[in-house]
Amino acid sequence: MTTELHIRPVRTSDVTTVVQIQEAIIQRPVAPGWIKLIELQLAKHDGVSLVAEQRGEVIGFFFGEIKHGDFGLEHAGWIEMFGVNPKVMGQGVGRSLADAAMAKFRERGVRDIYTAVRWDSGDLLAFFKNIGFSLSNYINLKTRLE
Repeated sequence: MTTELHIRPVRTSDVTTVVQIQEAIIQRPVAPGWIKLIELQLAKHDGVSLVAEQRGEVIGFFFGEIKHGDFGLEHAGWIEMFGVNPKVMGQGVGRSLADAAMAKFRERGVRDIYTAVRWDSGDLLAFFKNIGFSLSNYINLKTRLE
């Protein structure tokens, strides 16, 4: 990146911009429930919530948390939501956010980090592989209730 990037904790005032970034990524409005998830993330004691800022503008976000005992995992980090403004993708913003988040997890004694990615999200899968992720011992399962 040619312009200095600043990683900092998410502020409540960042929510509108985070929503705009997500809408640019998915190319449609986010569901009201998605906004509620951000608000819940900000309130979590064991949350890791960061934004990437360039020239005073938020251009990326990361929301994660430390979970204790979920699915048999003790003290594990989870990446819940992560996104970079499509206008600056490929410029190291995601890598910088991920590095900062991993440092925060490491400071809090976390060694294992998990996330879930759609199988057909090739760019996102490649990104996570590039920053050191591989398949875990878990398989996501689903059912649909009628």
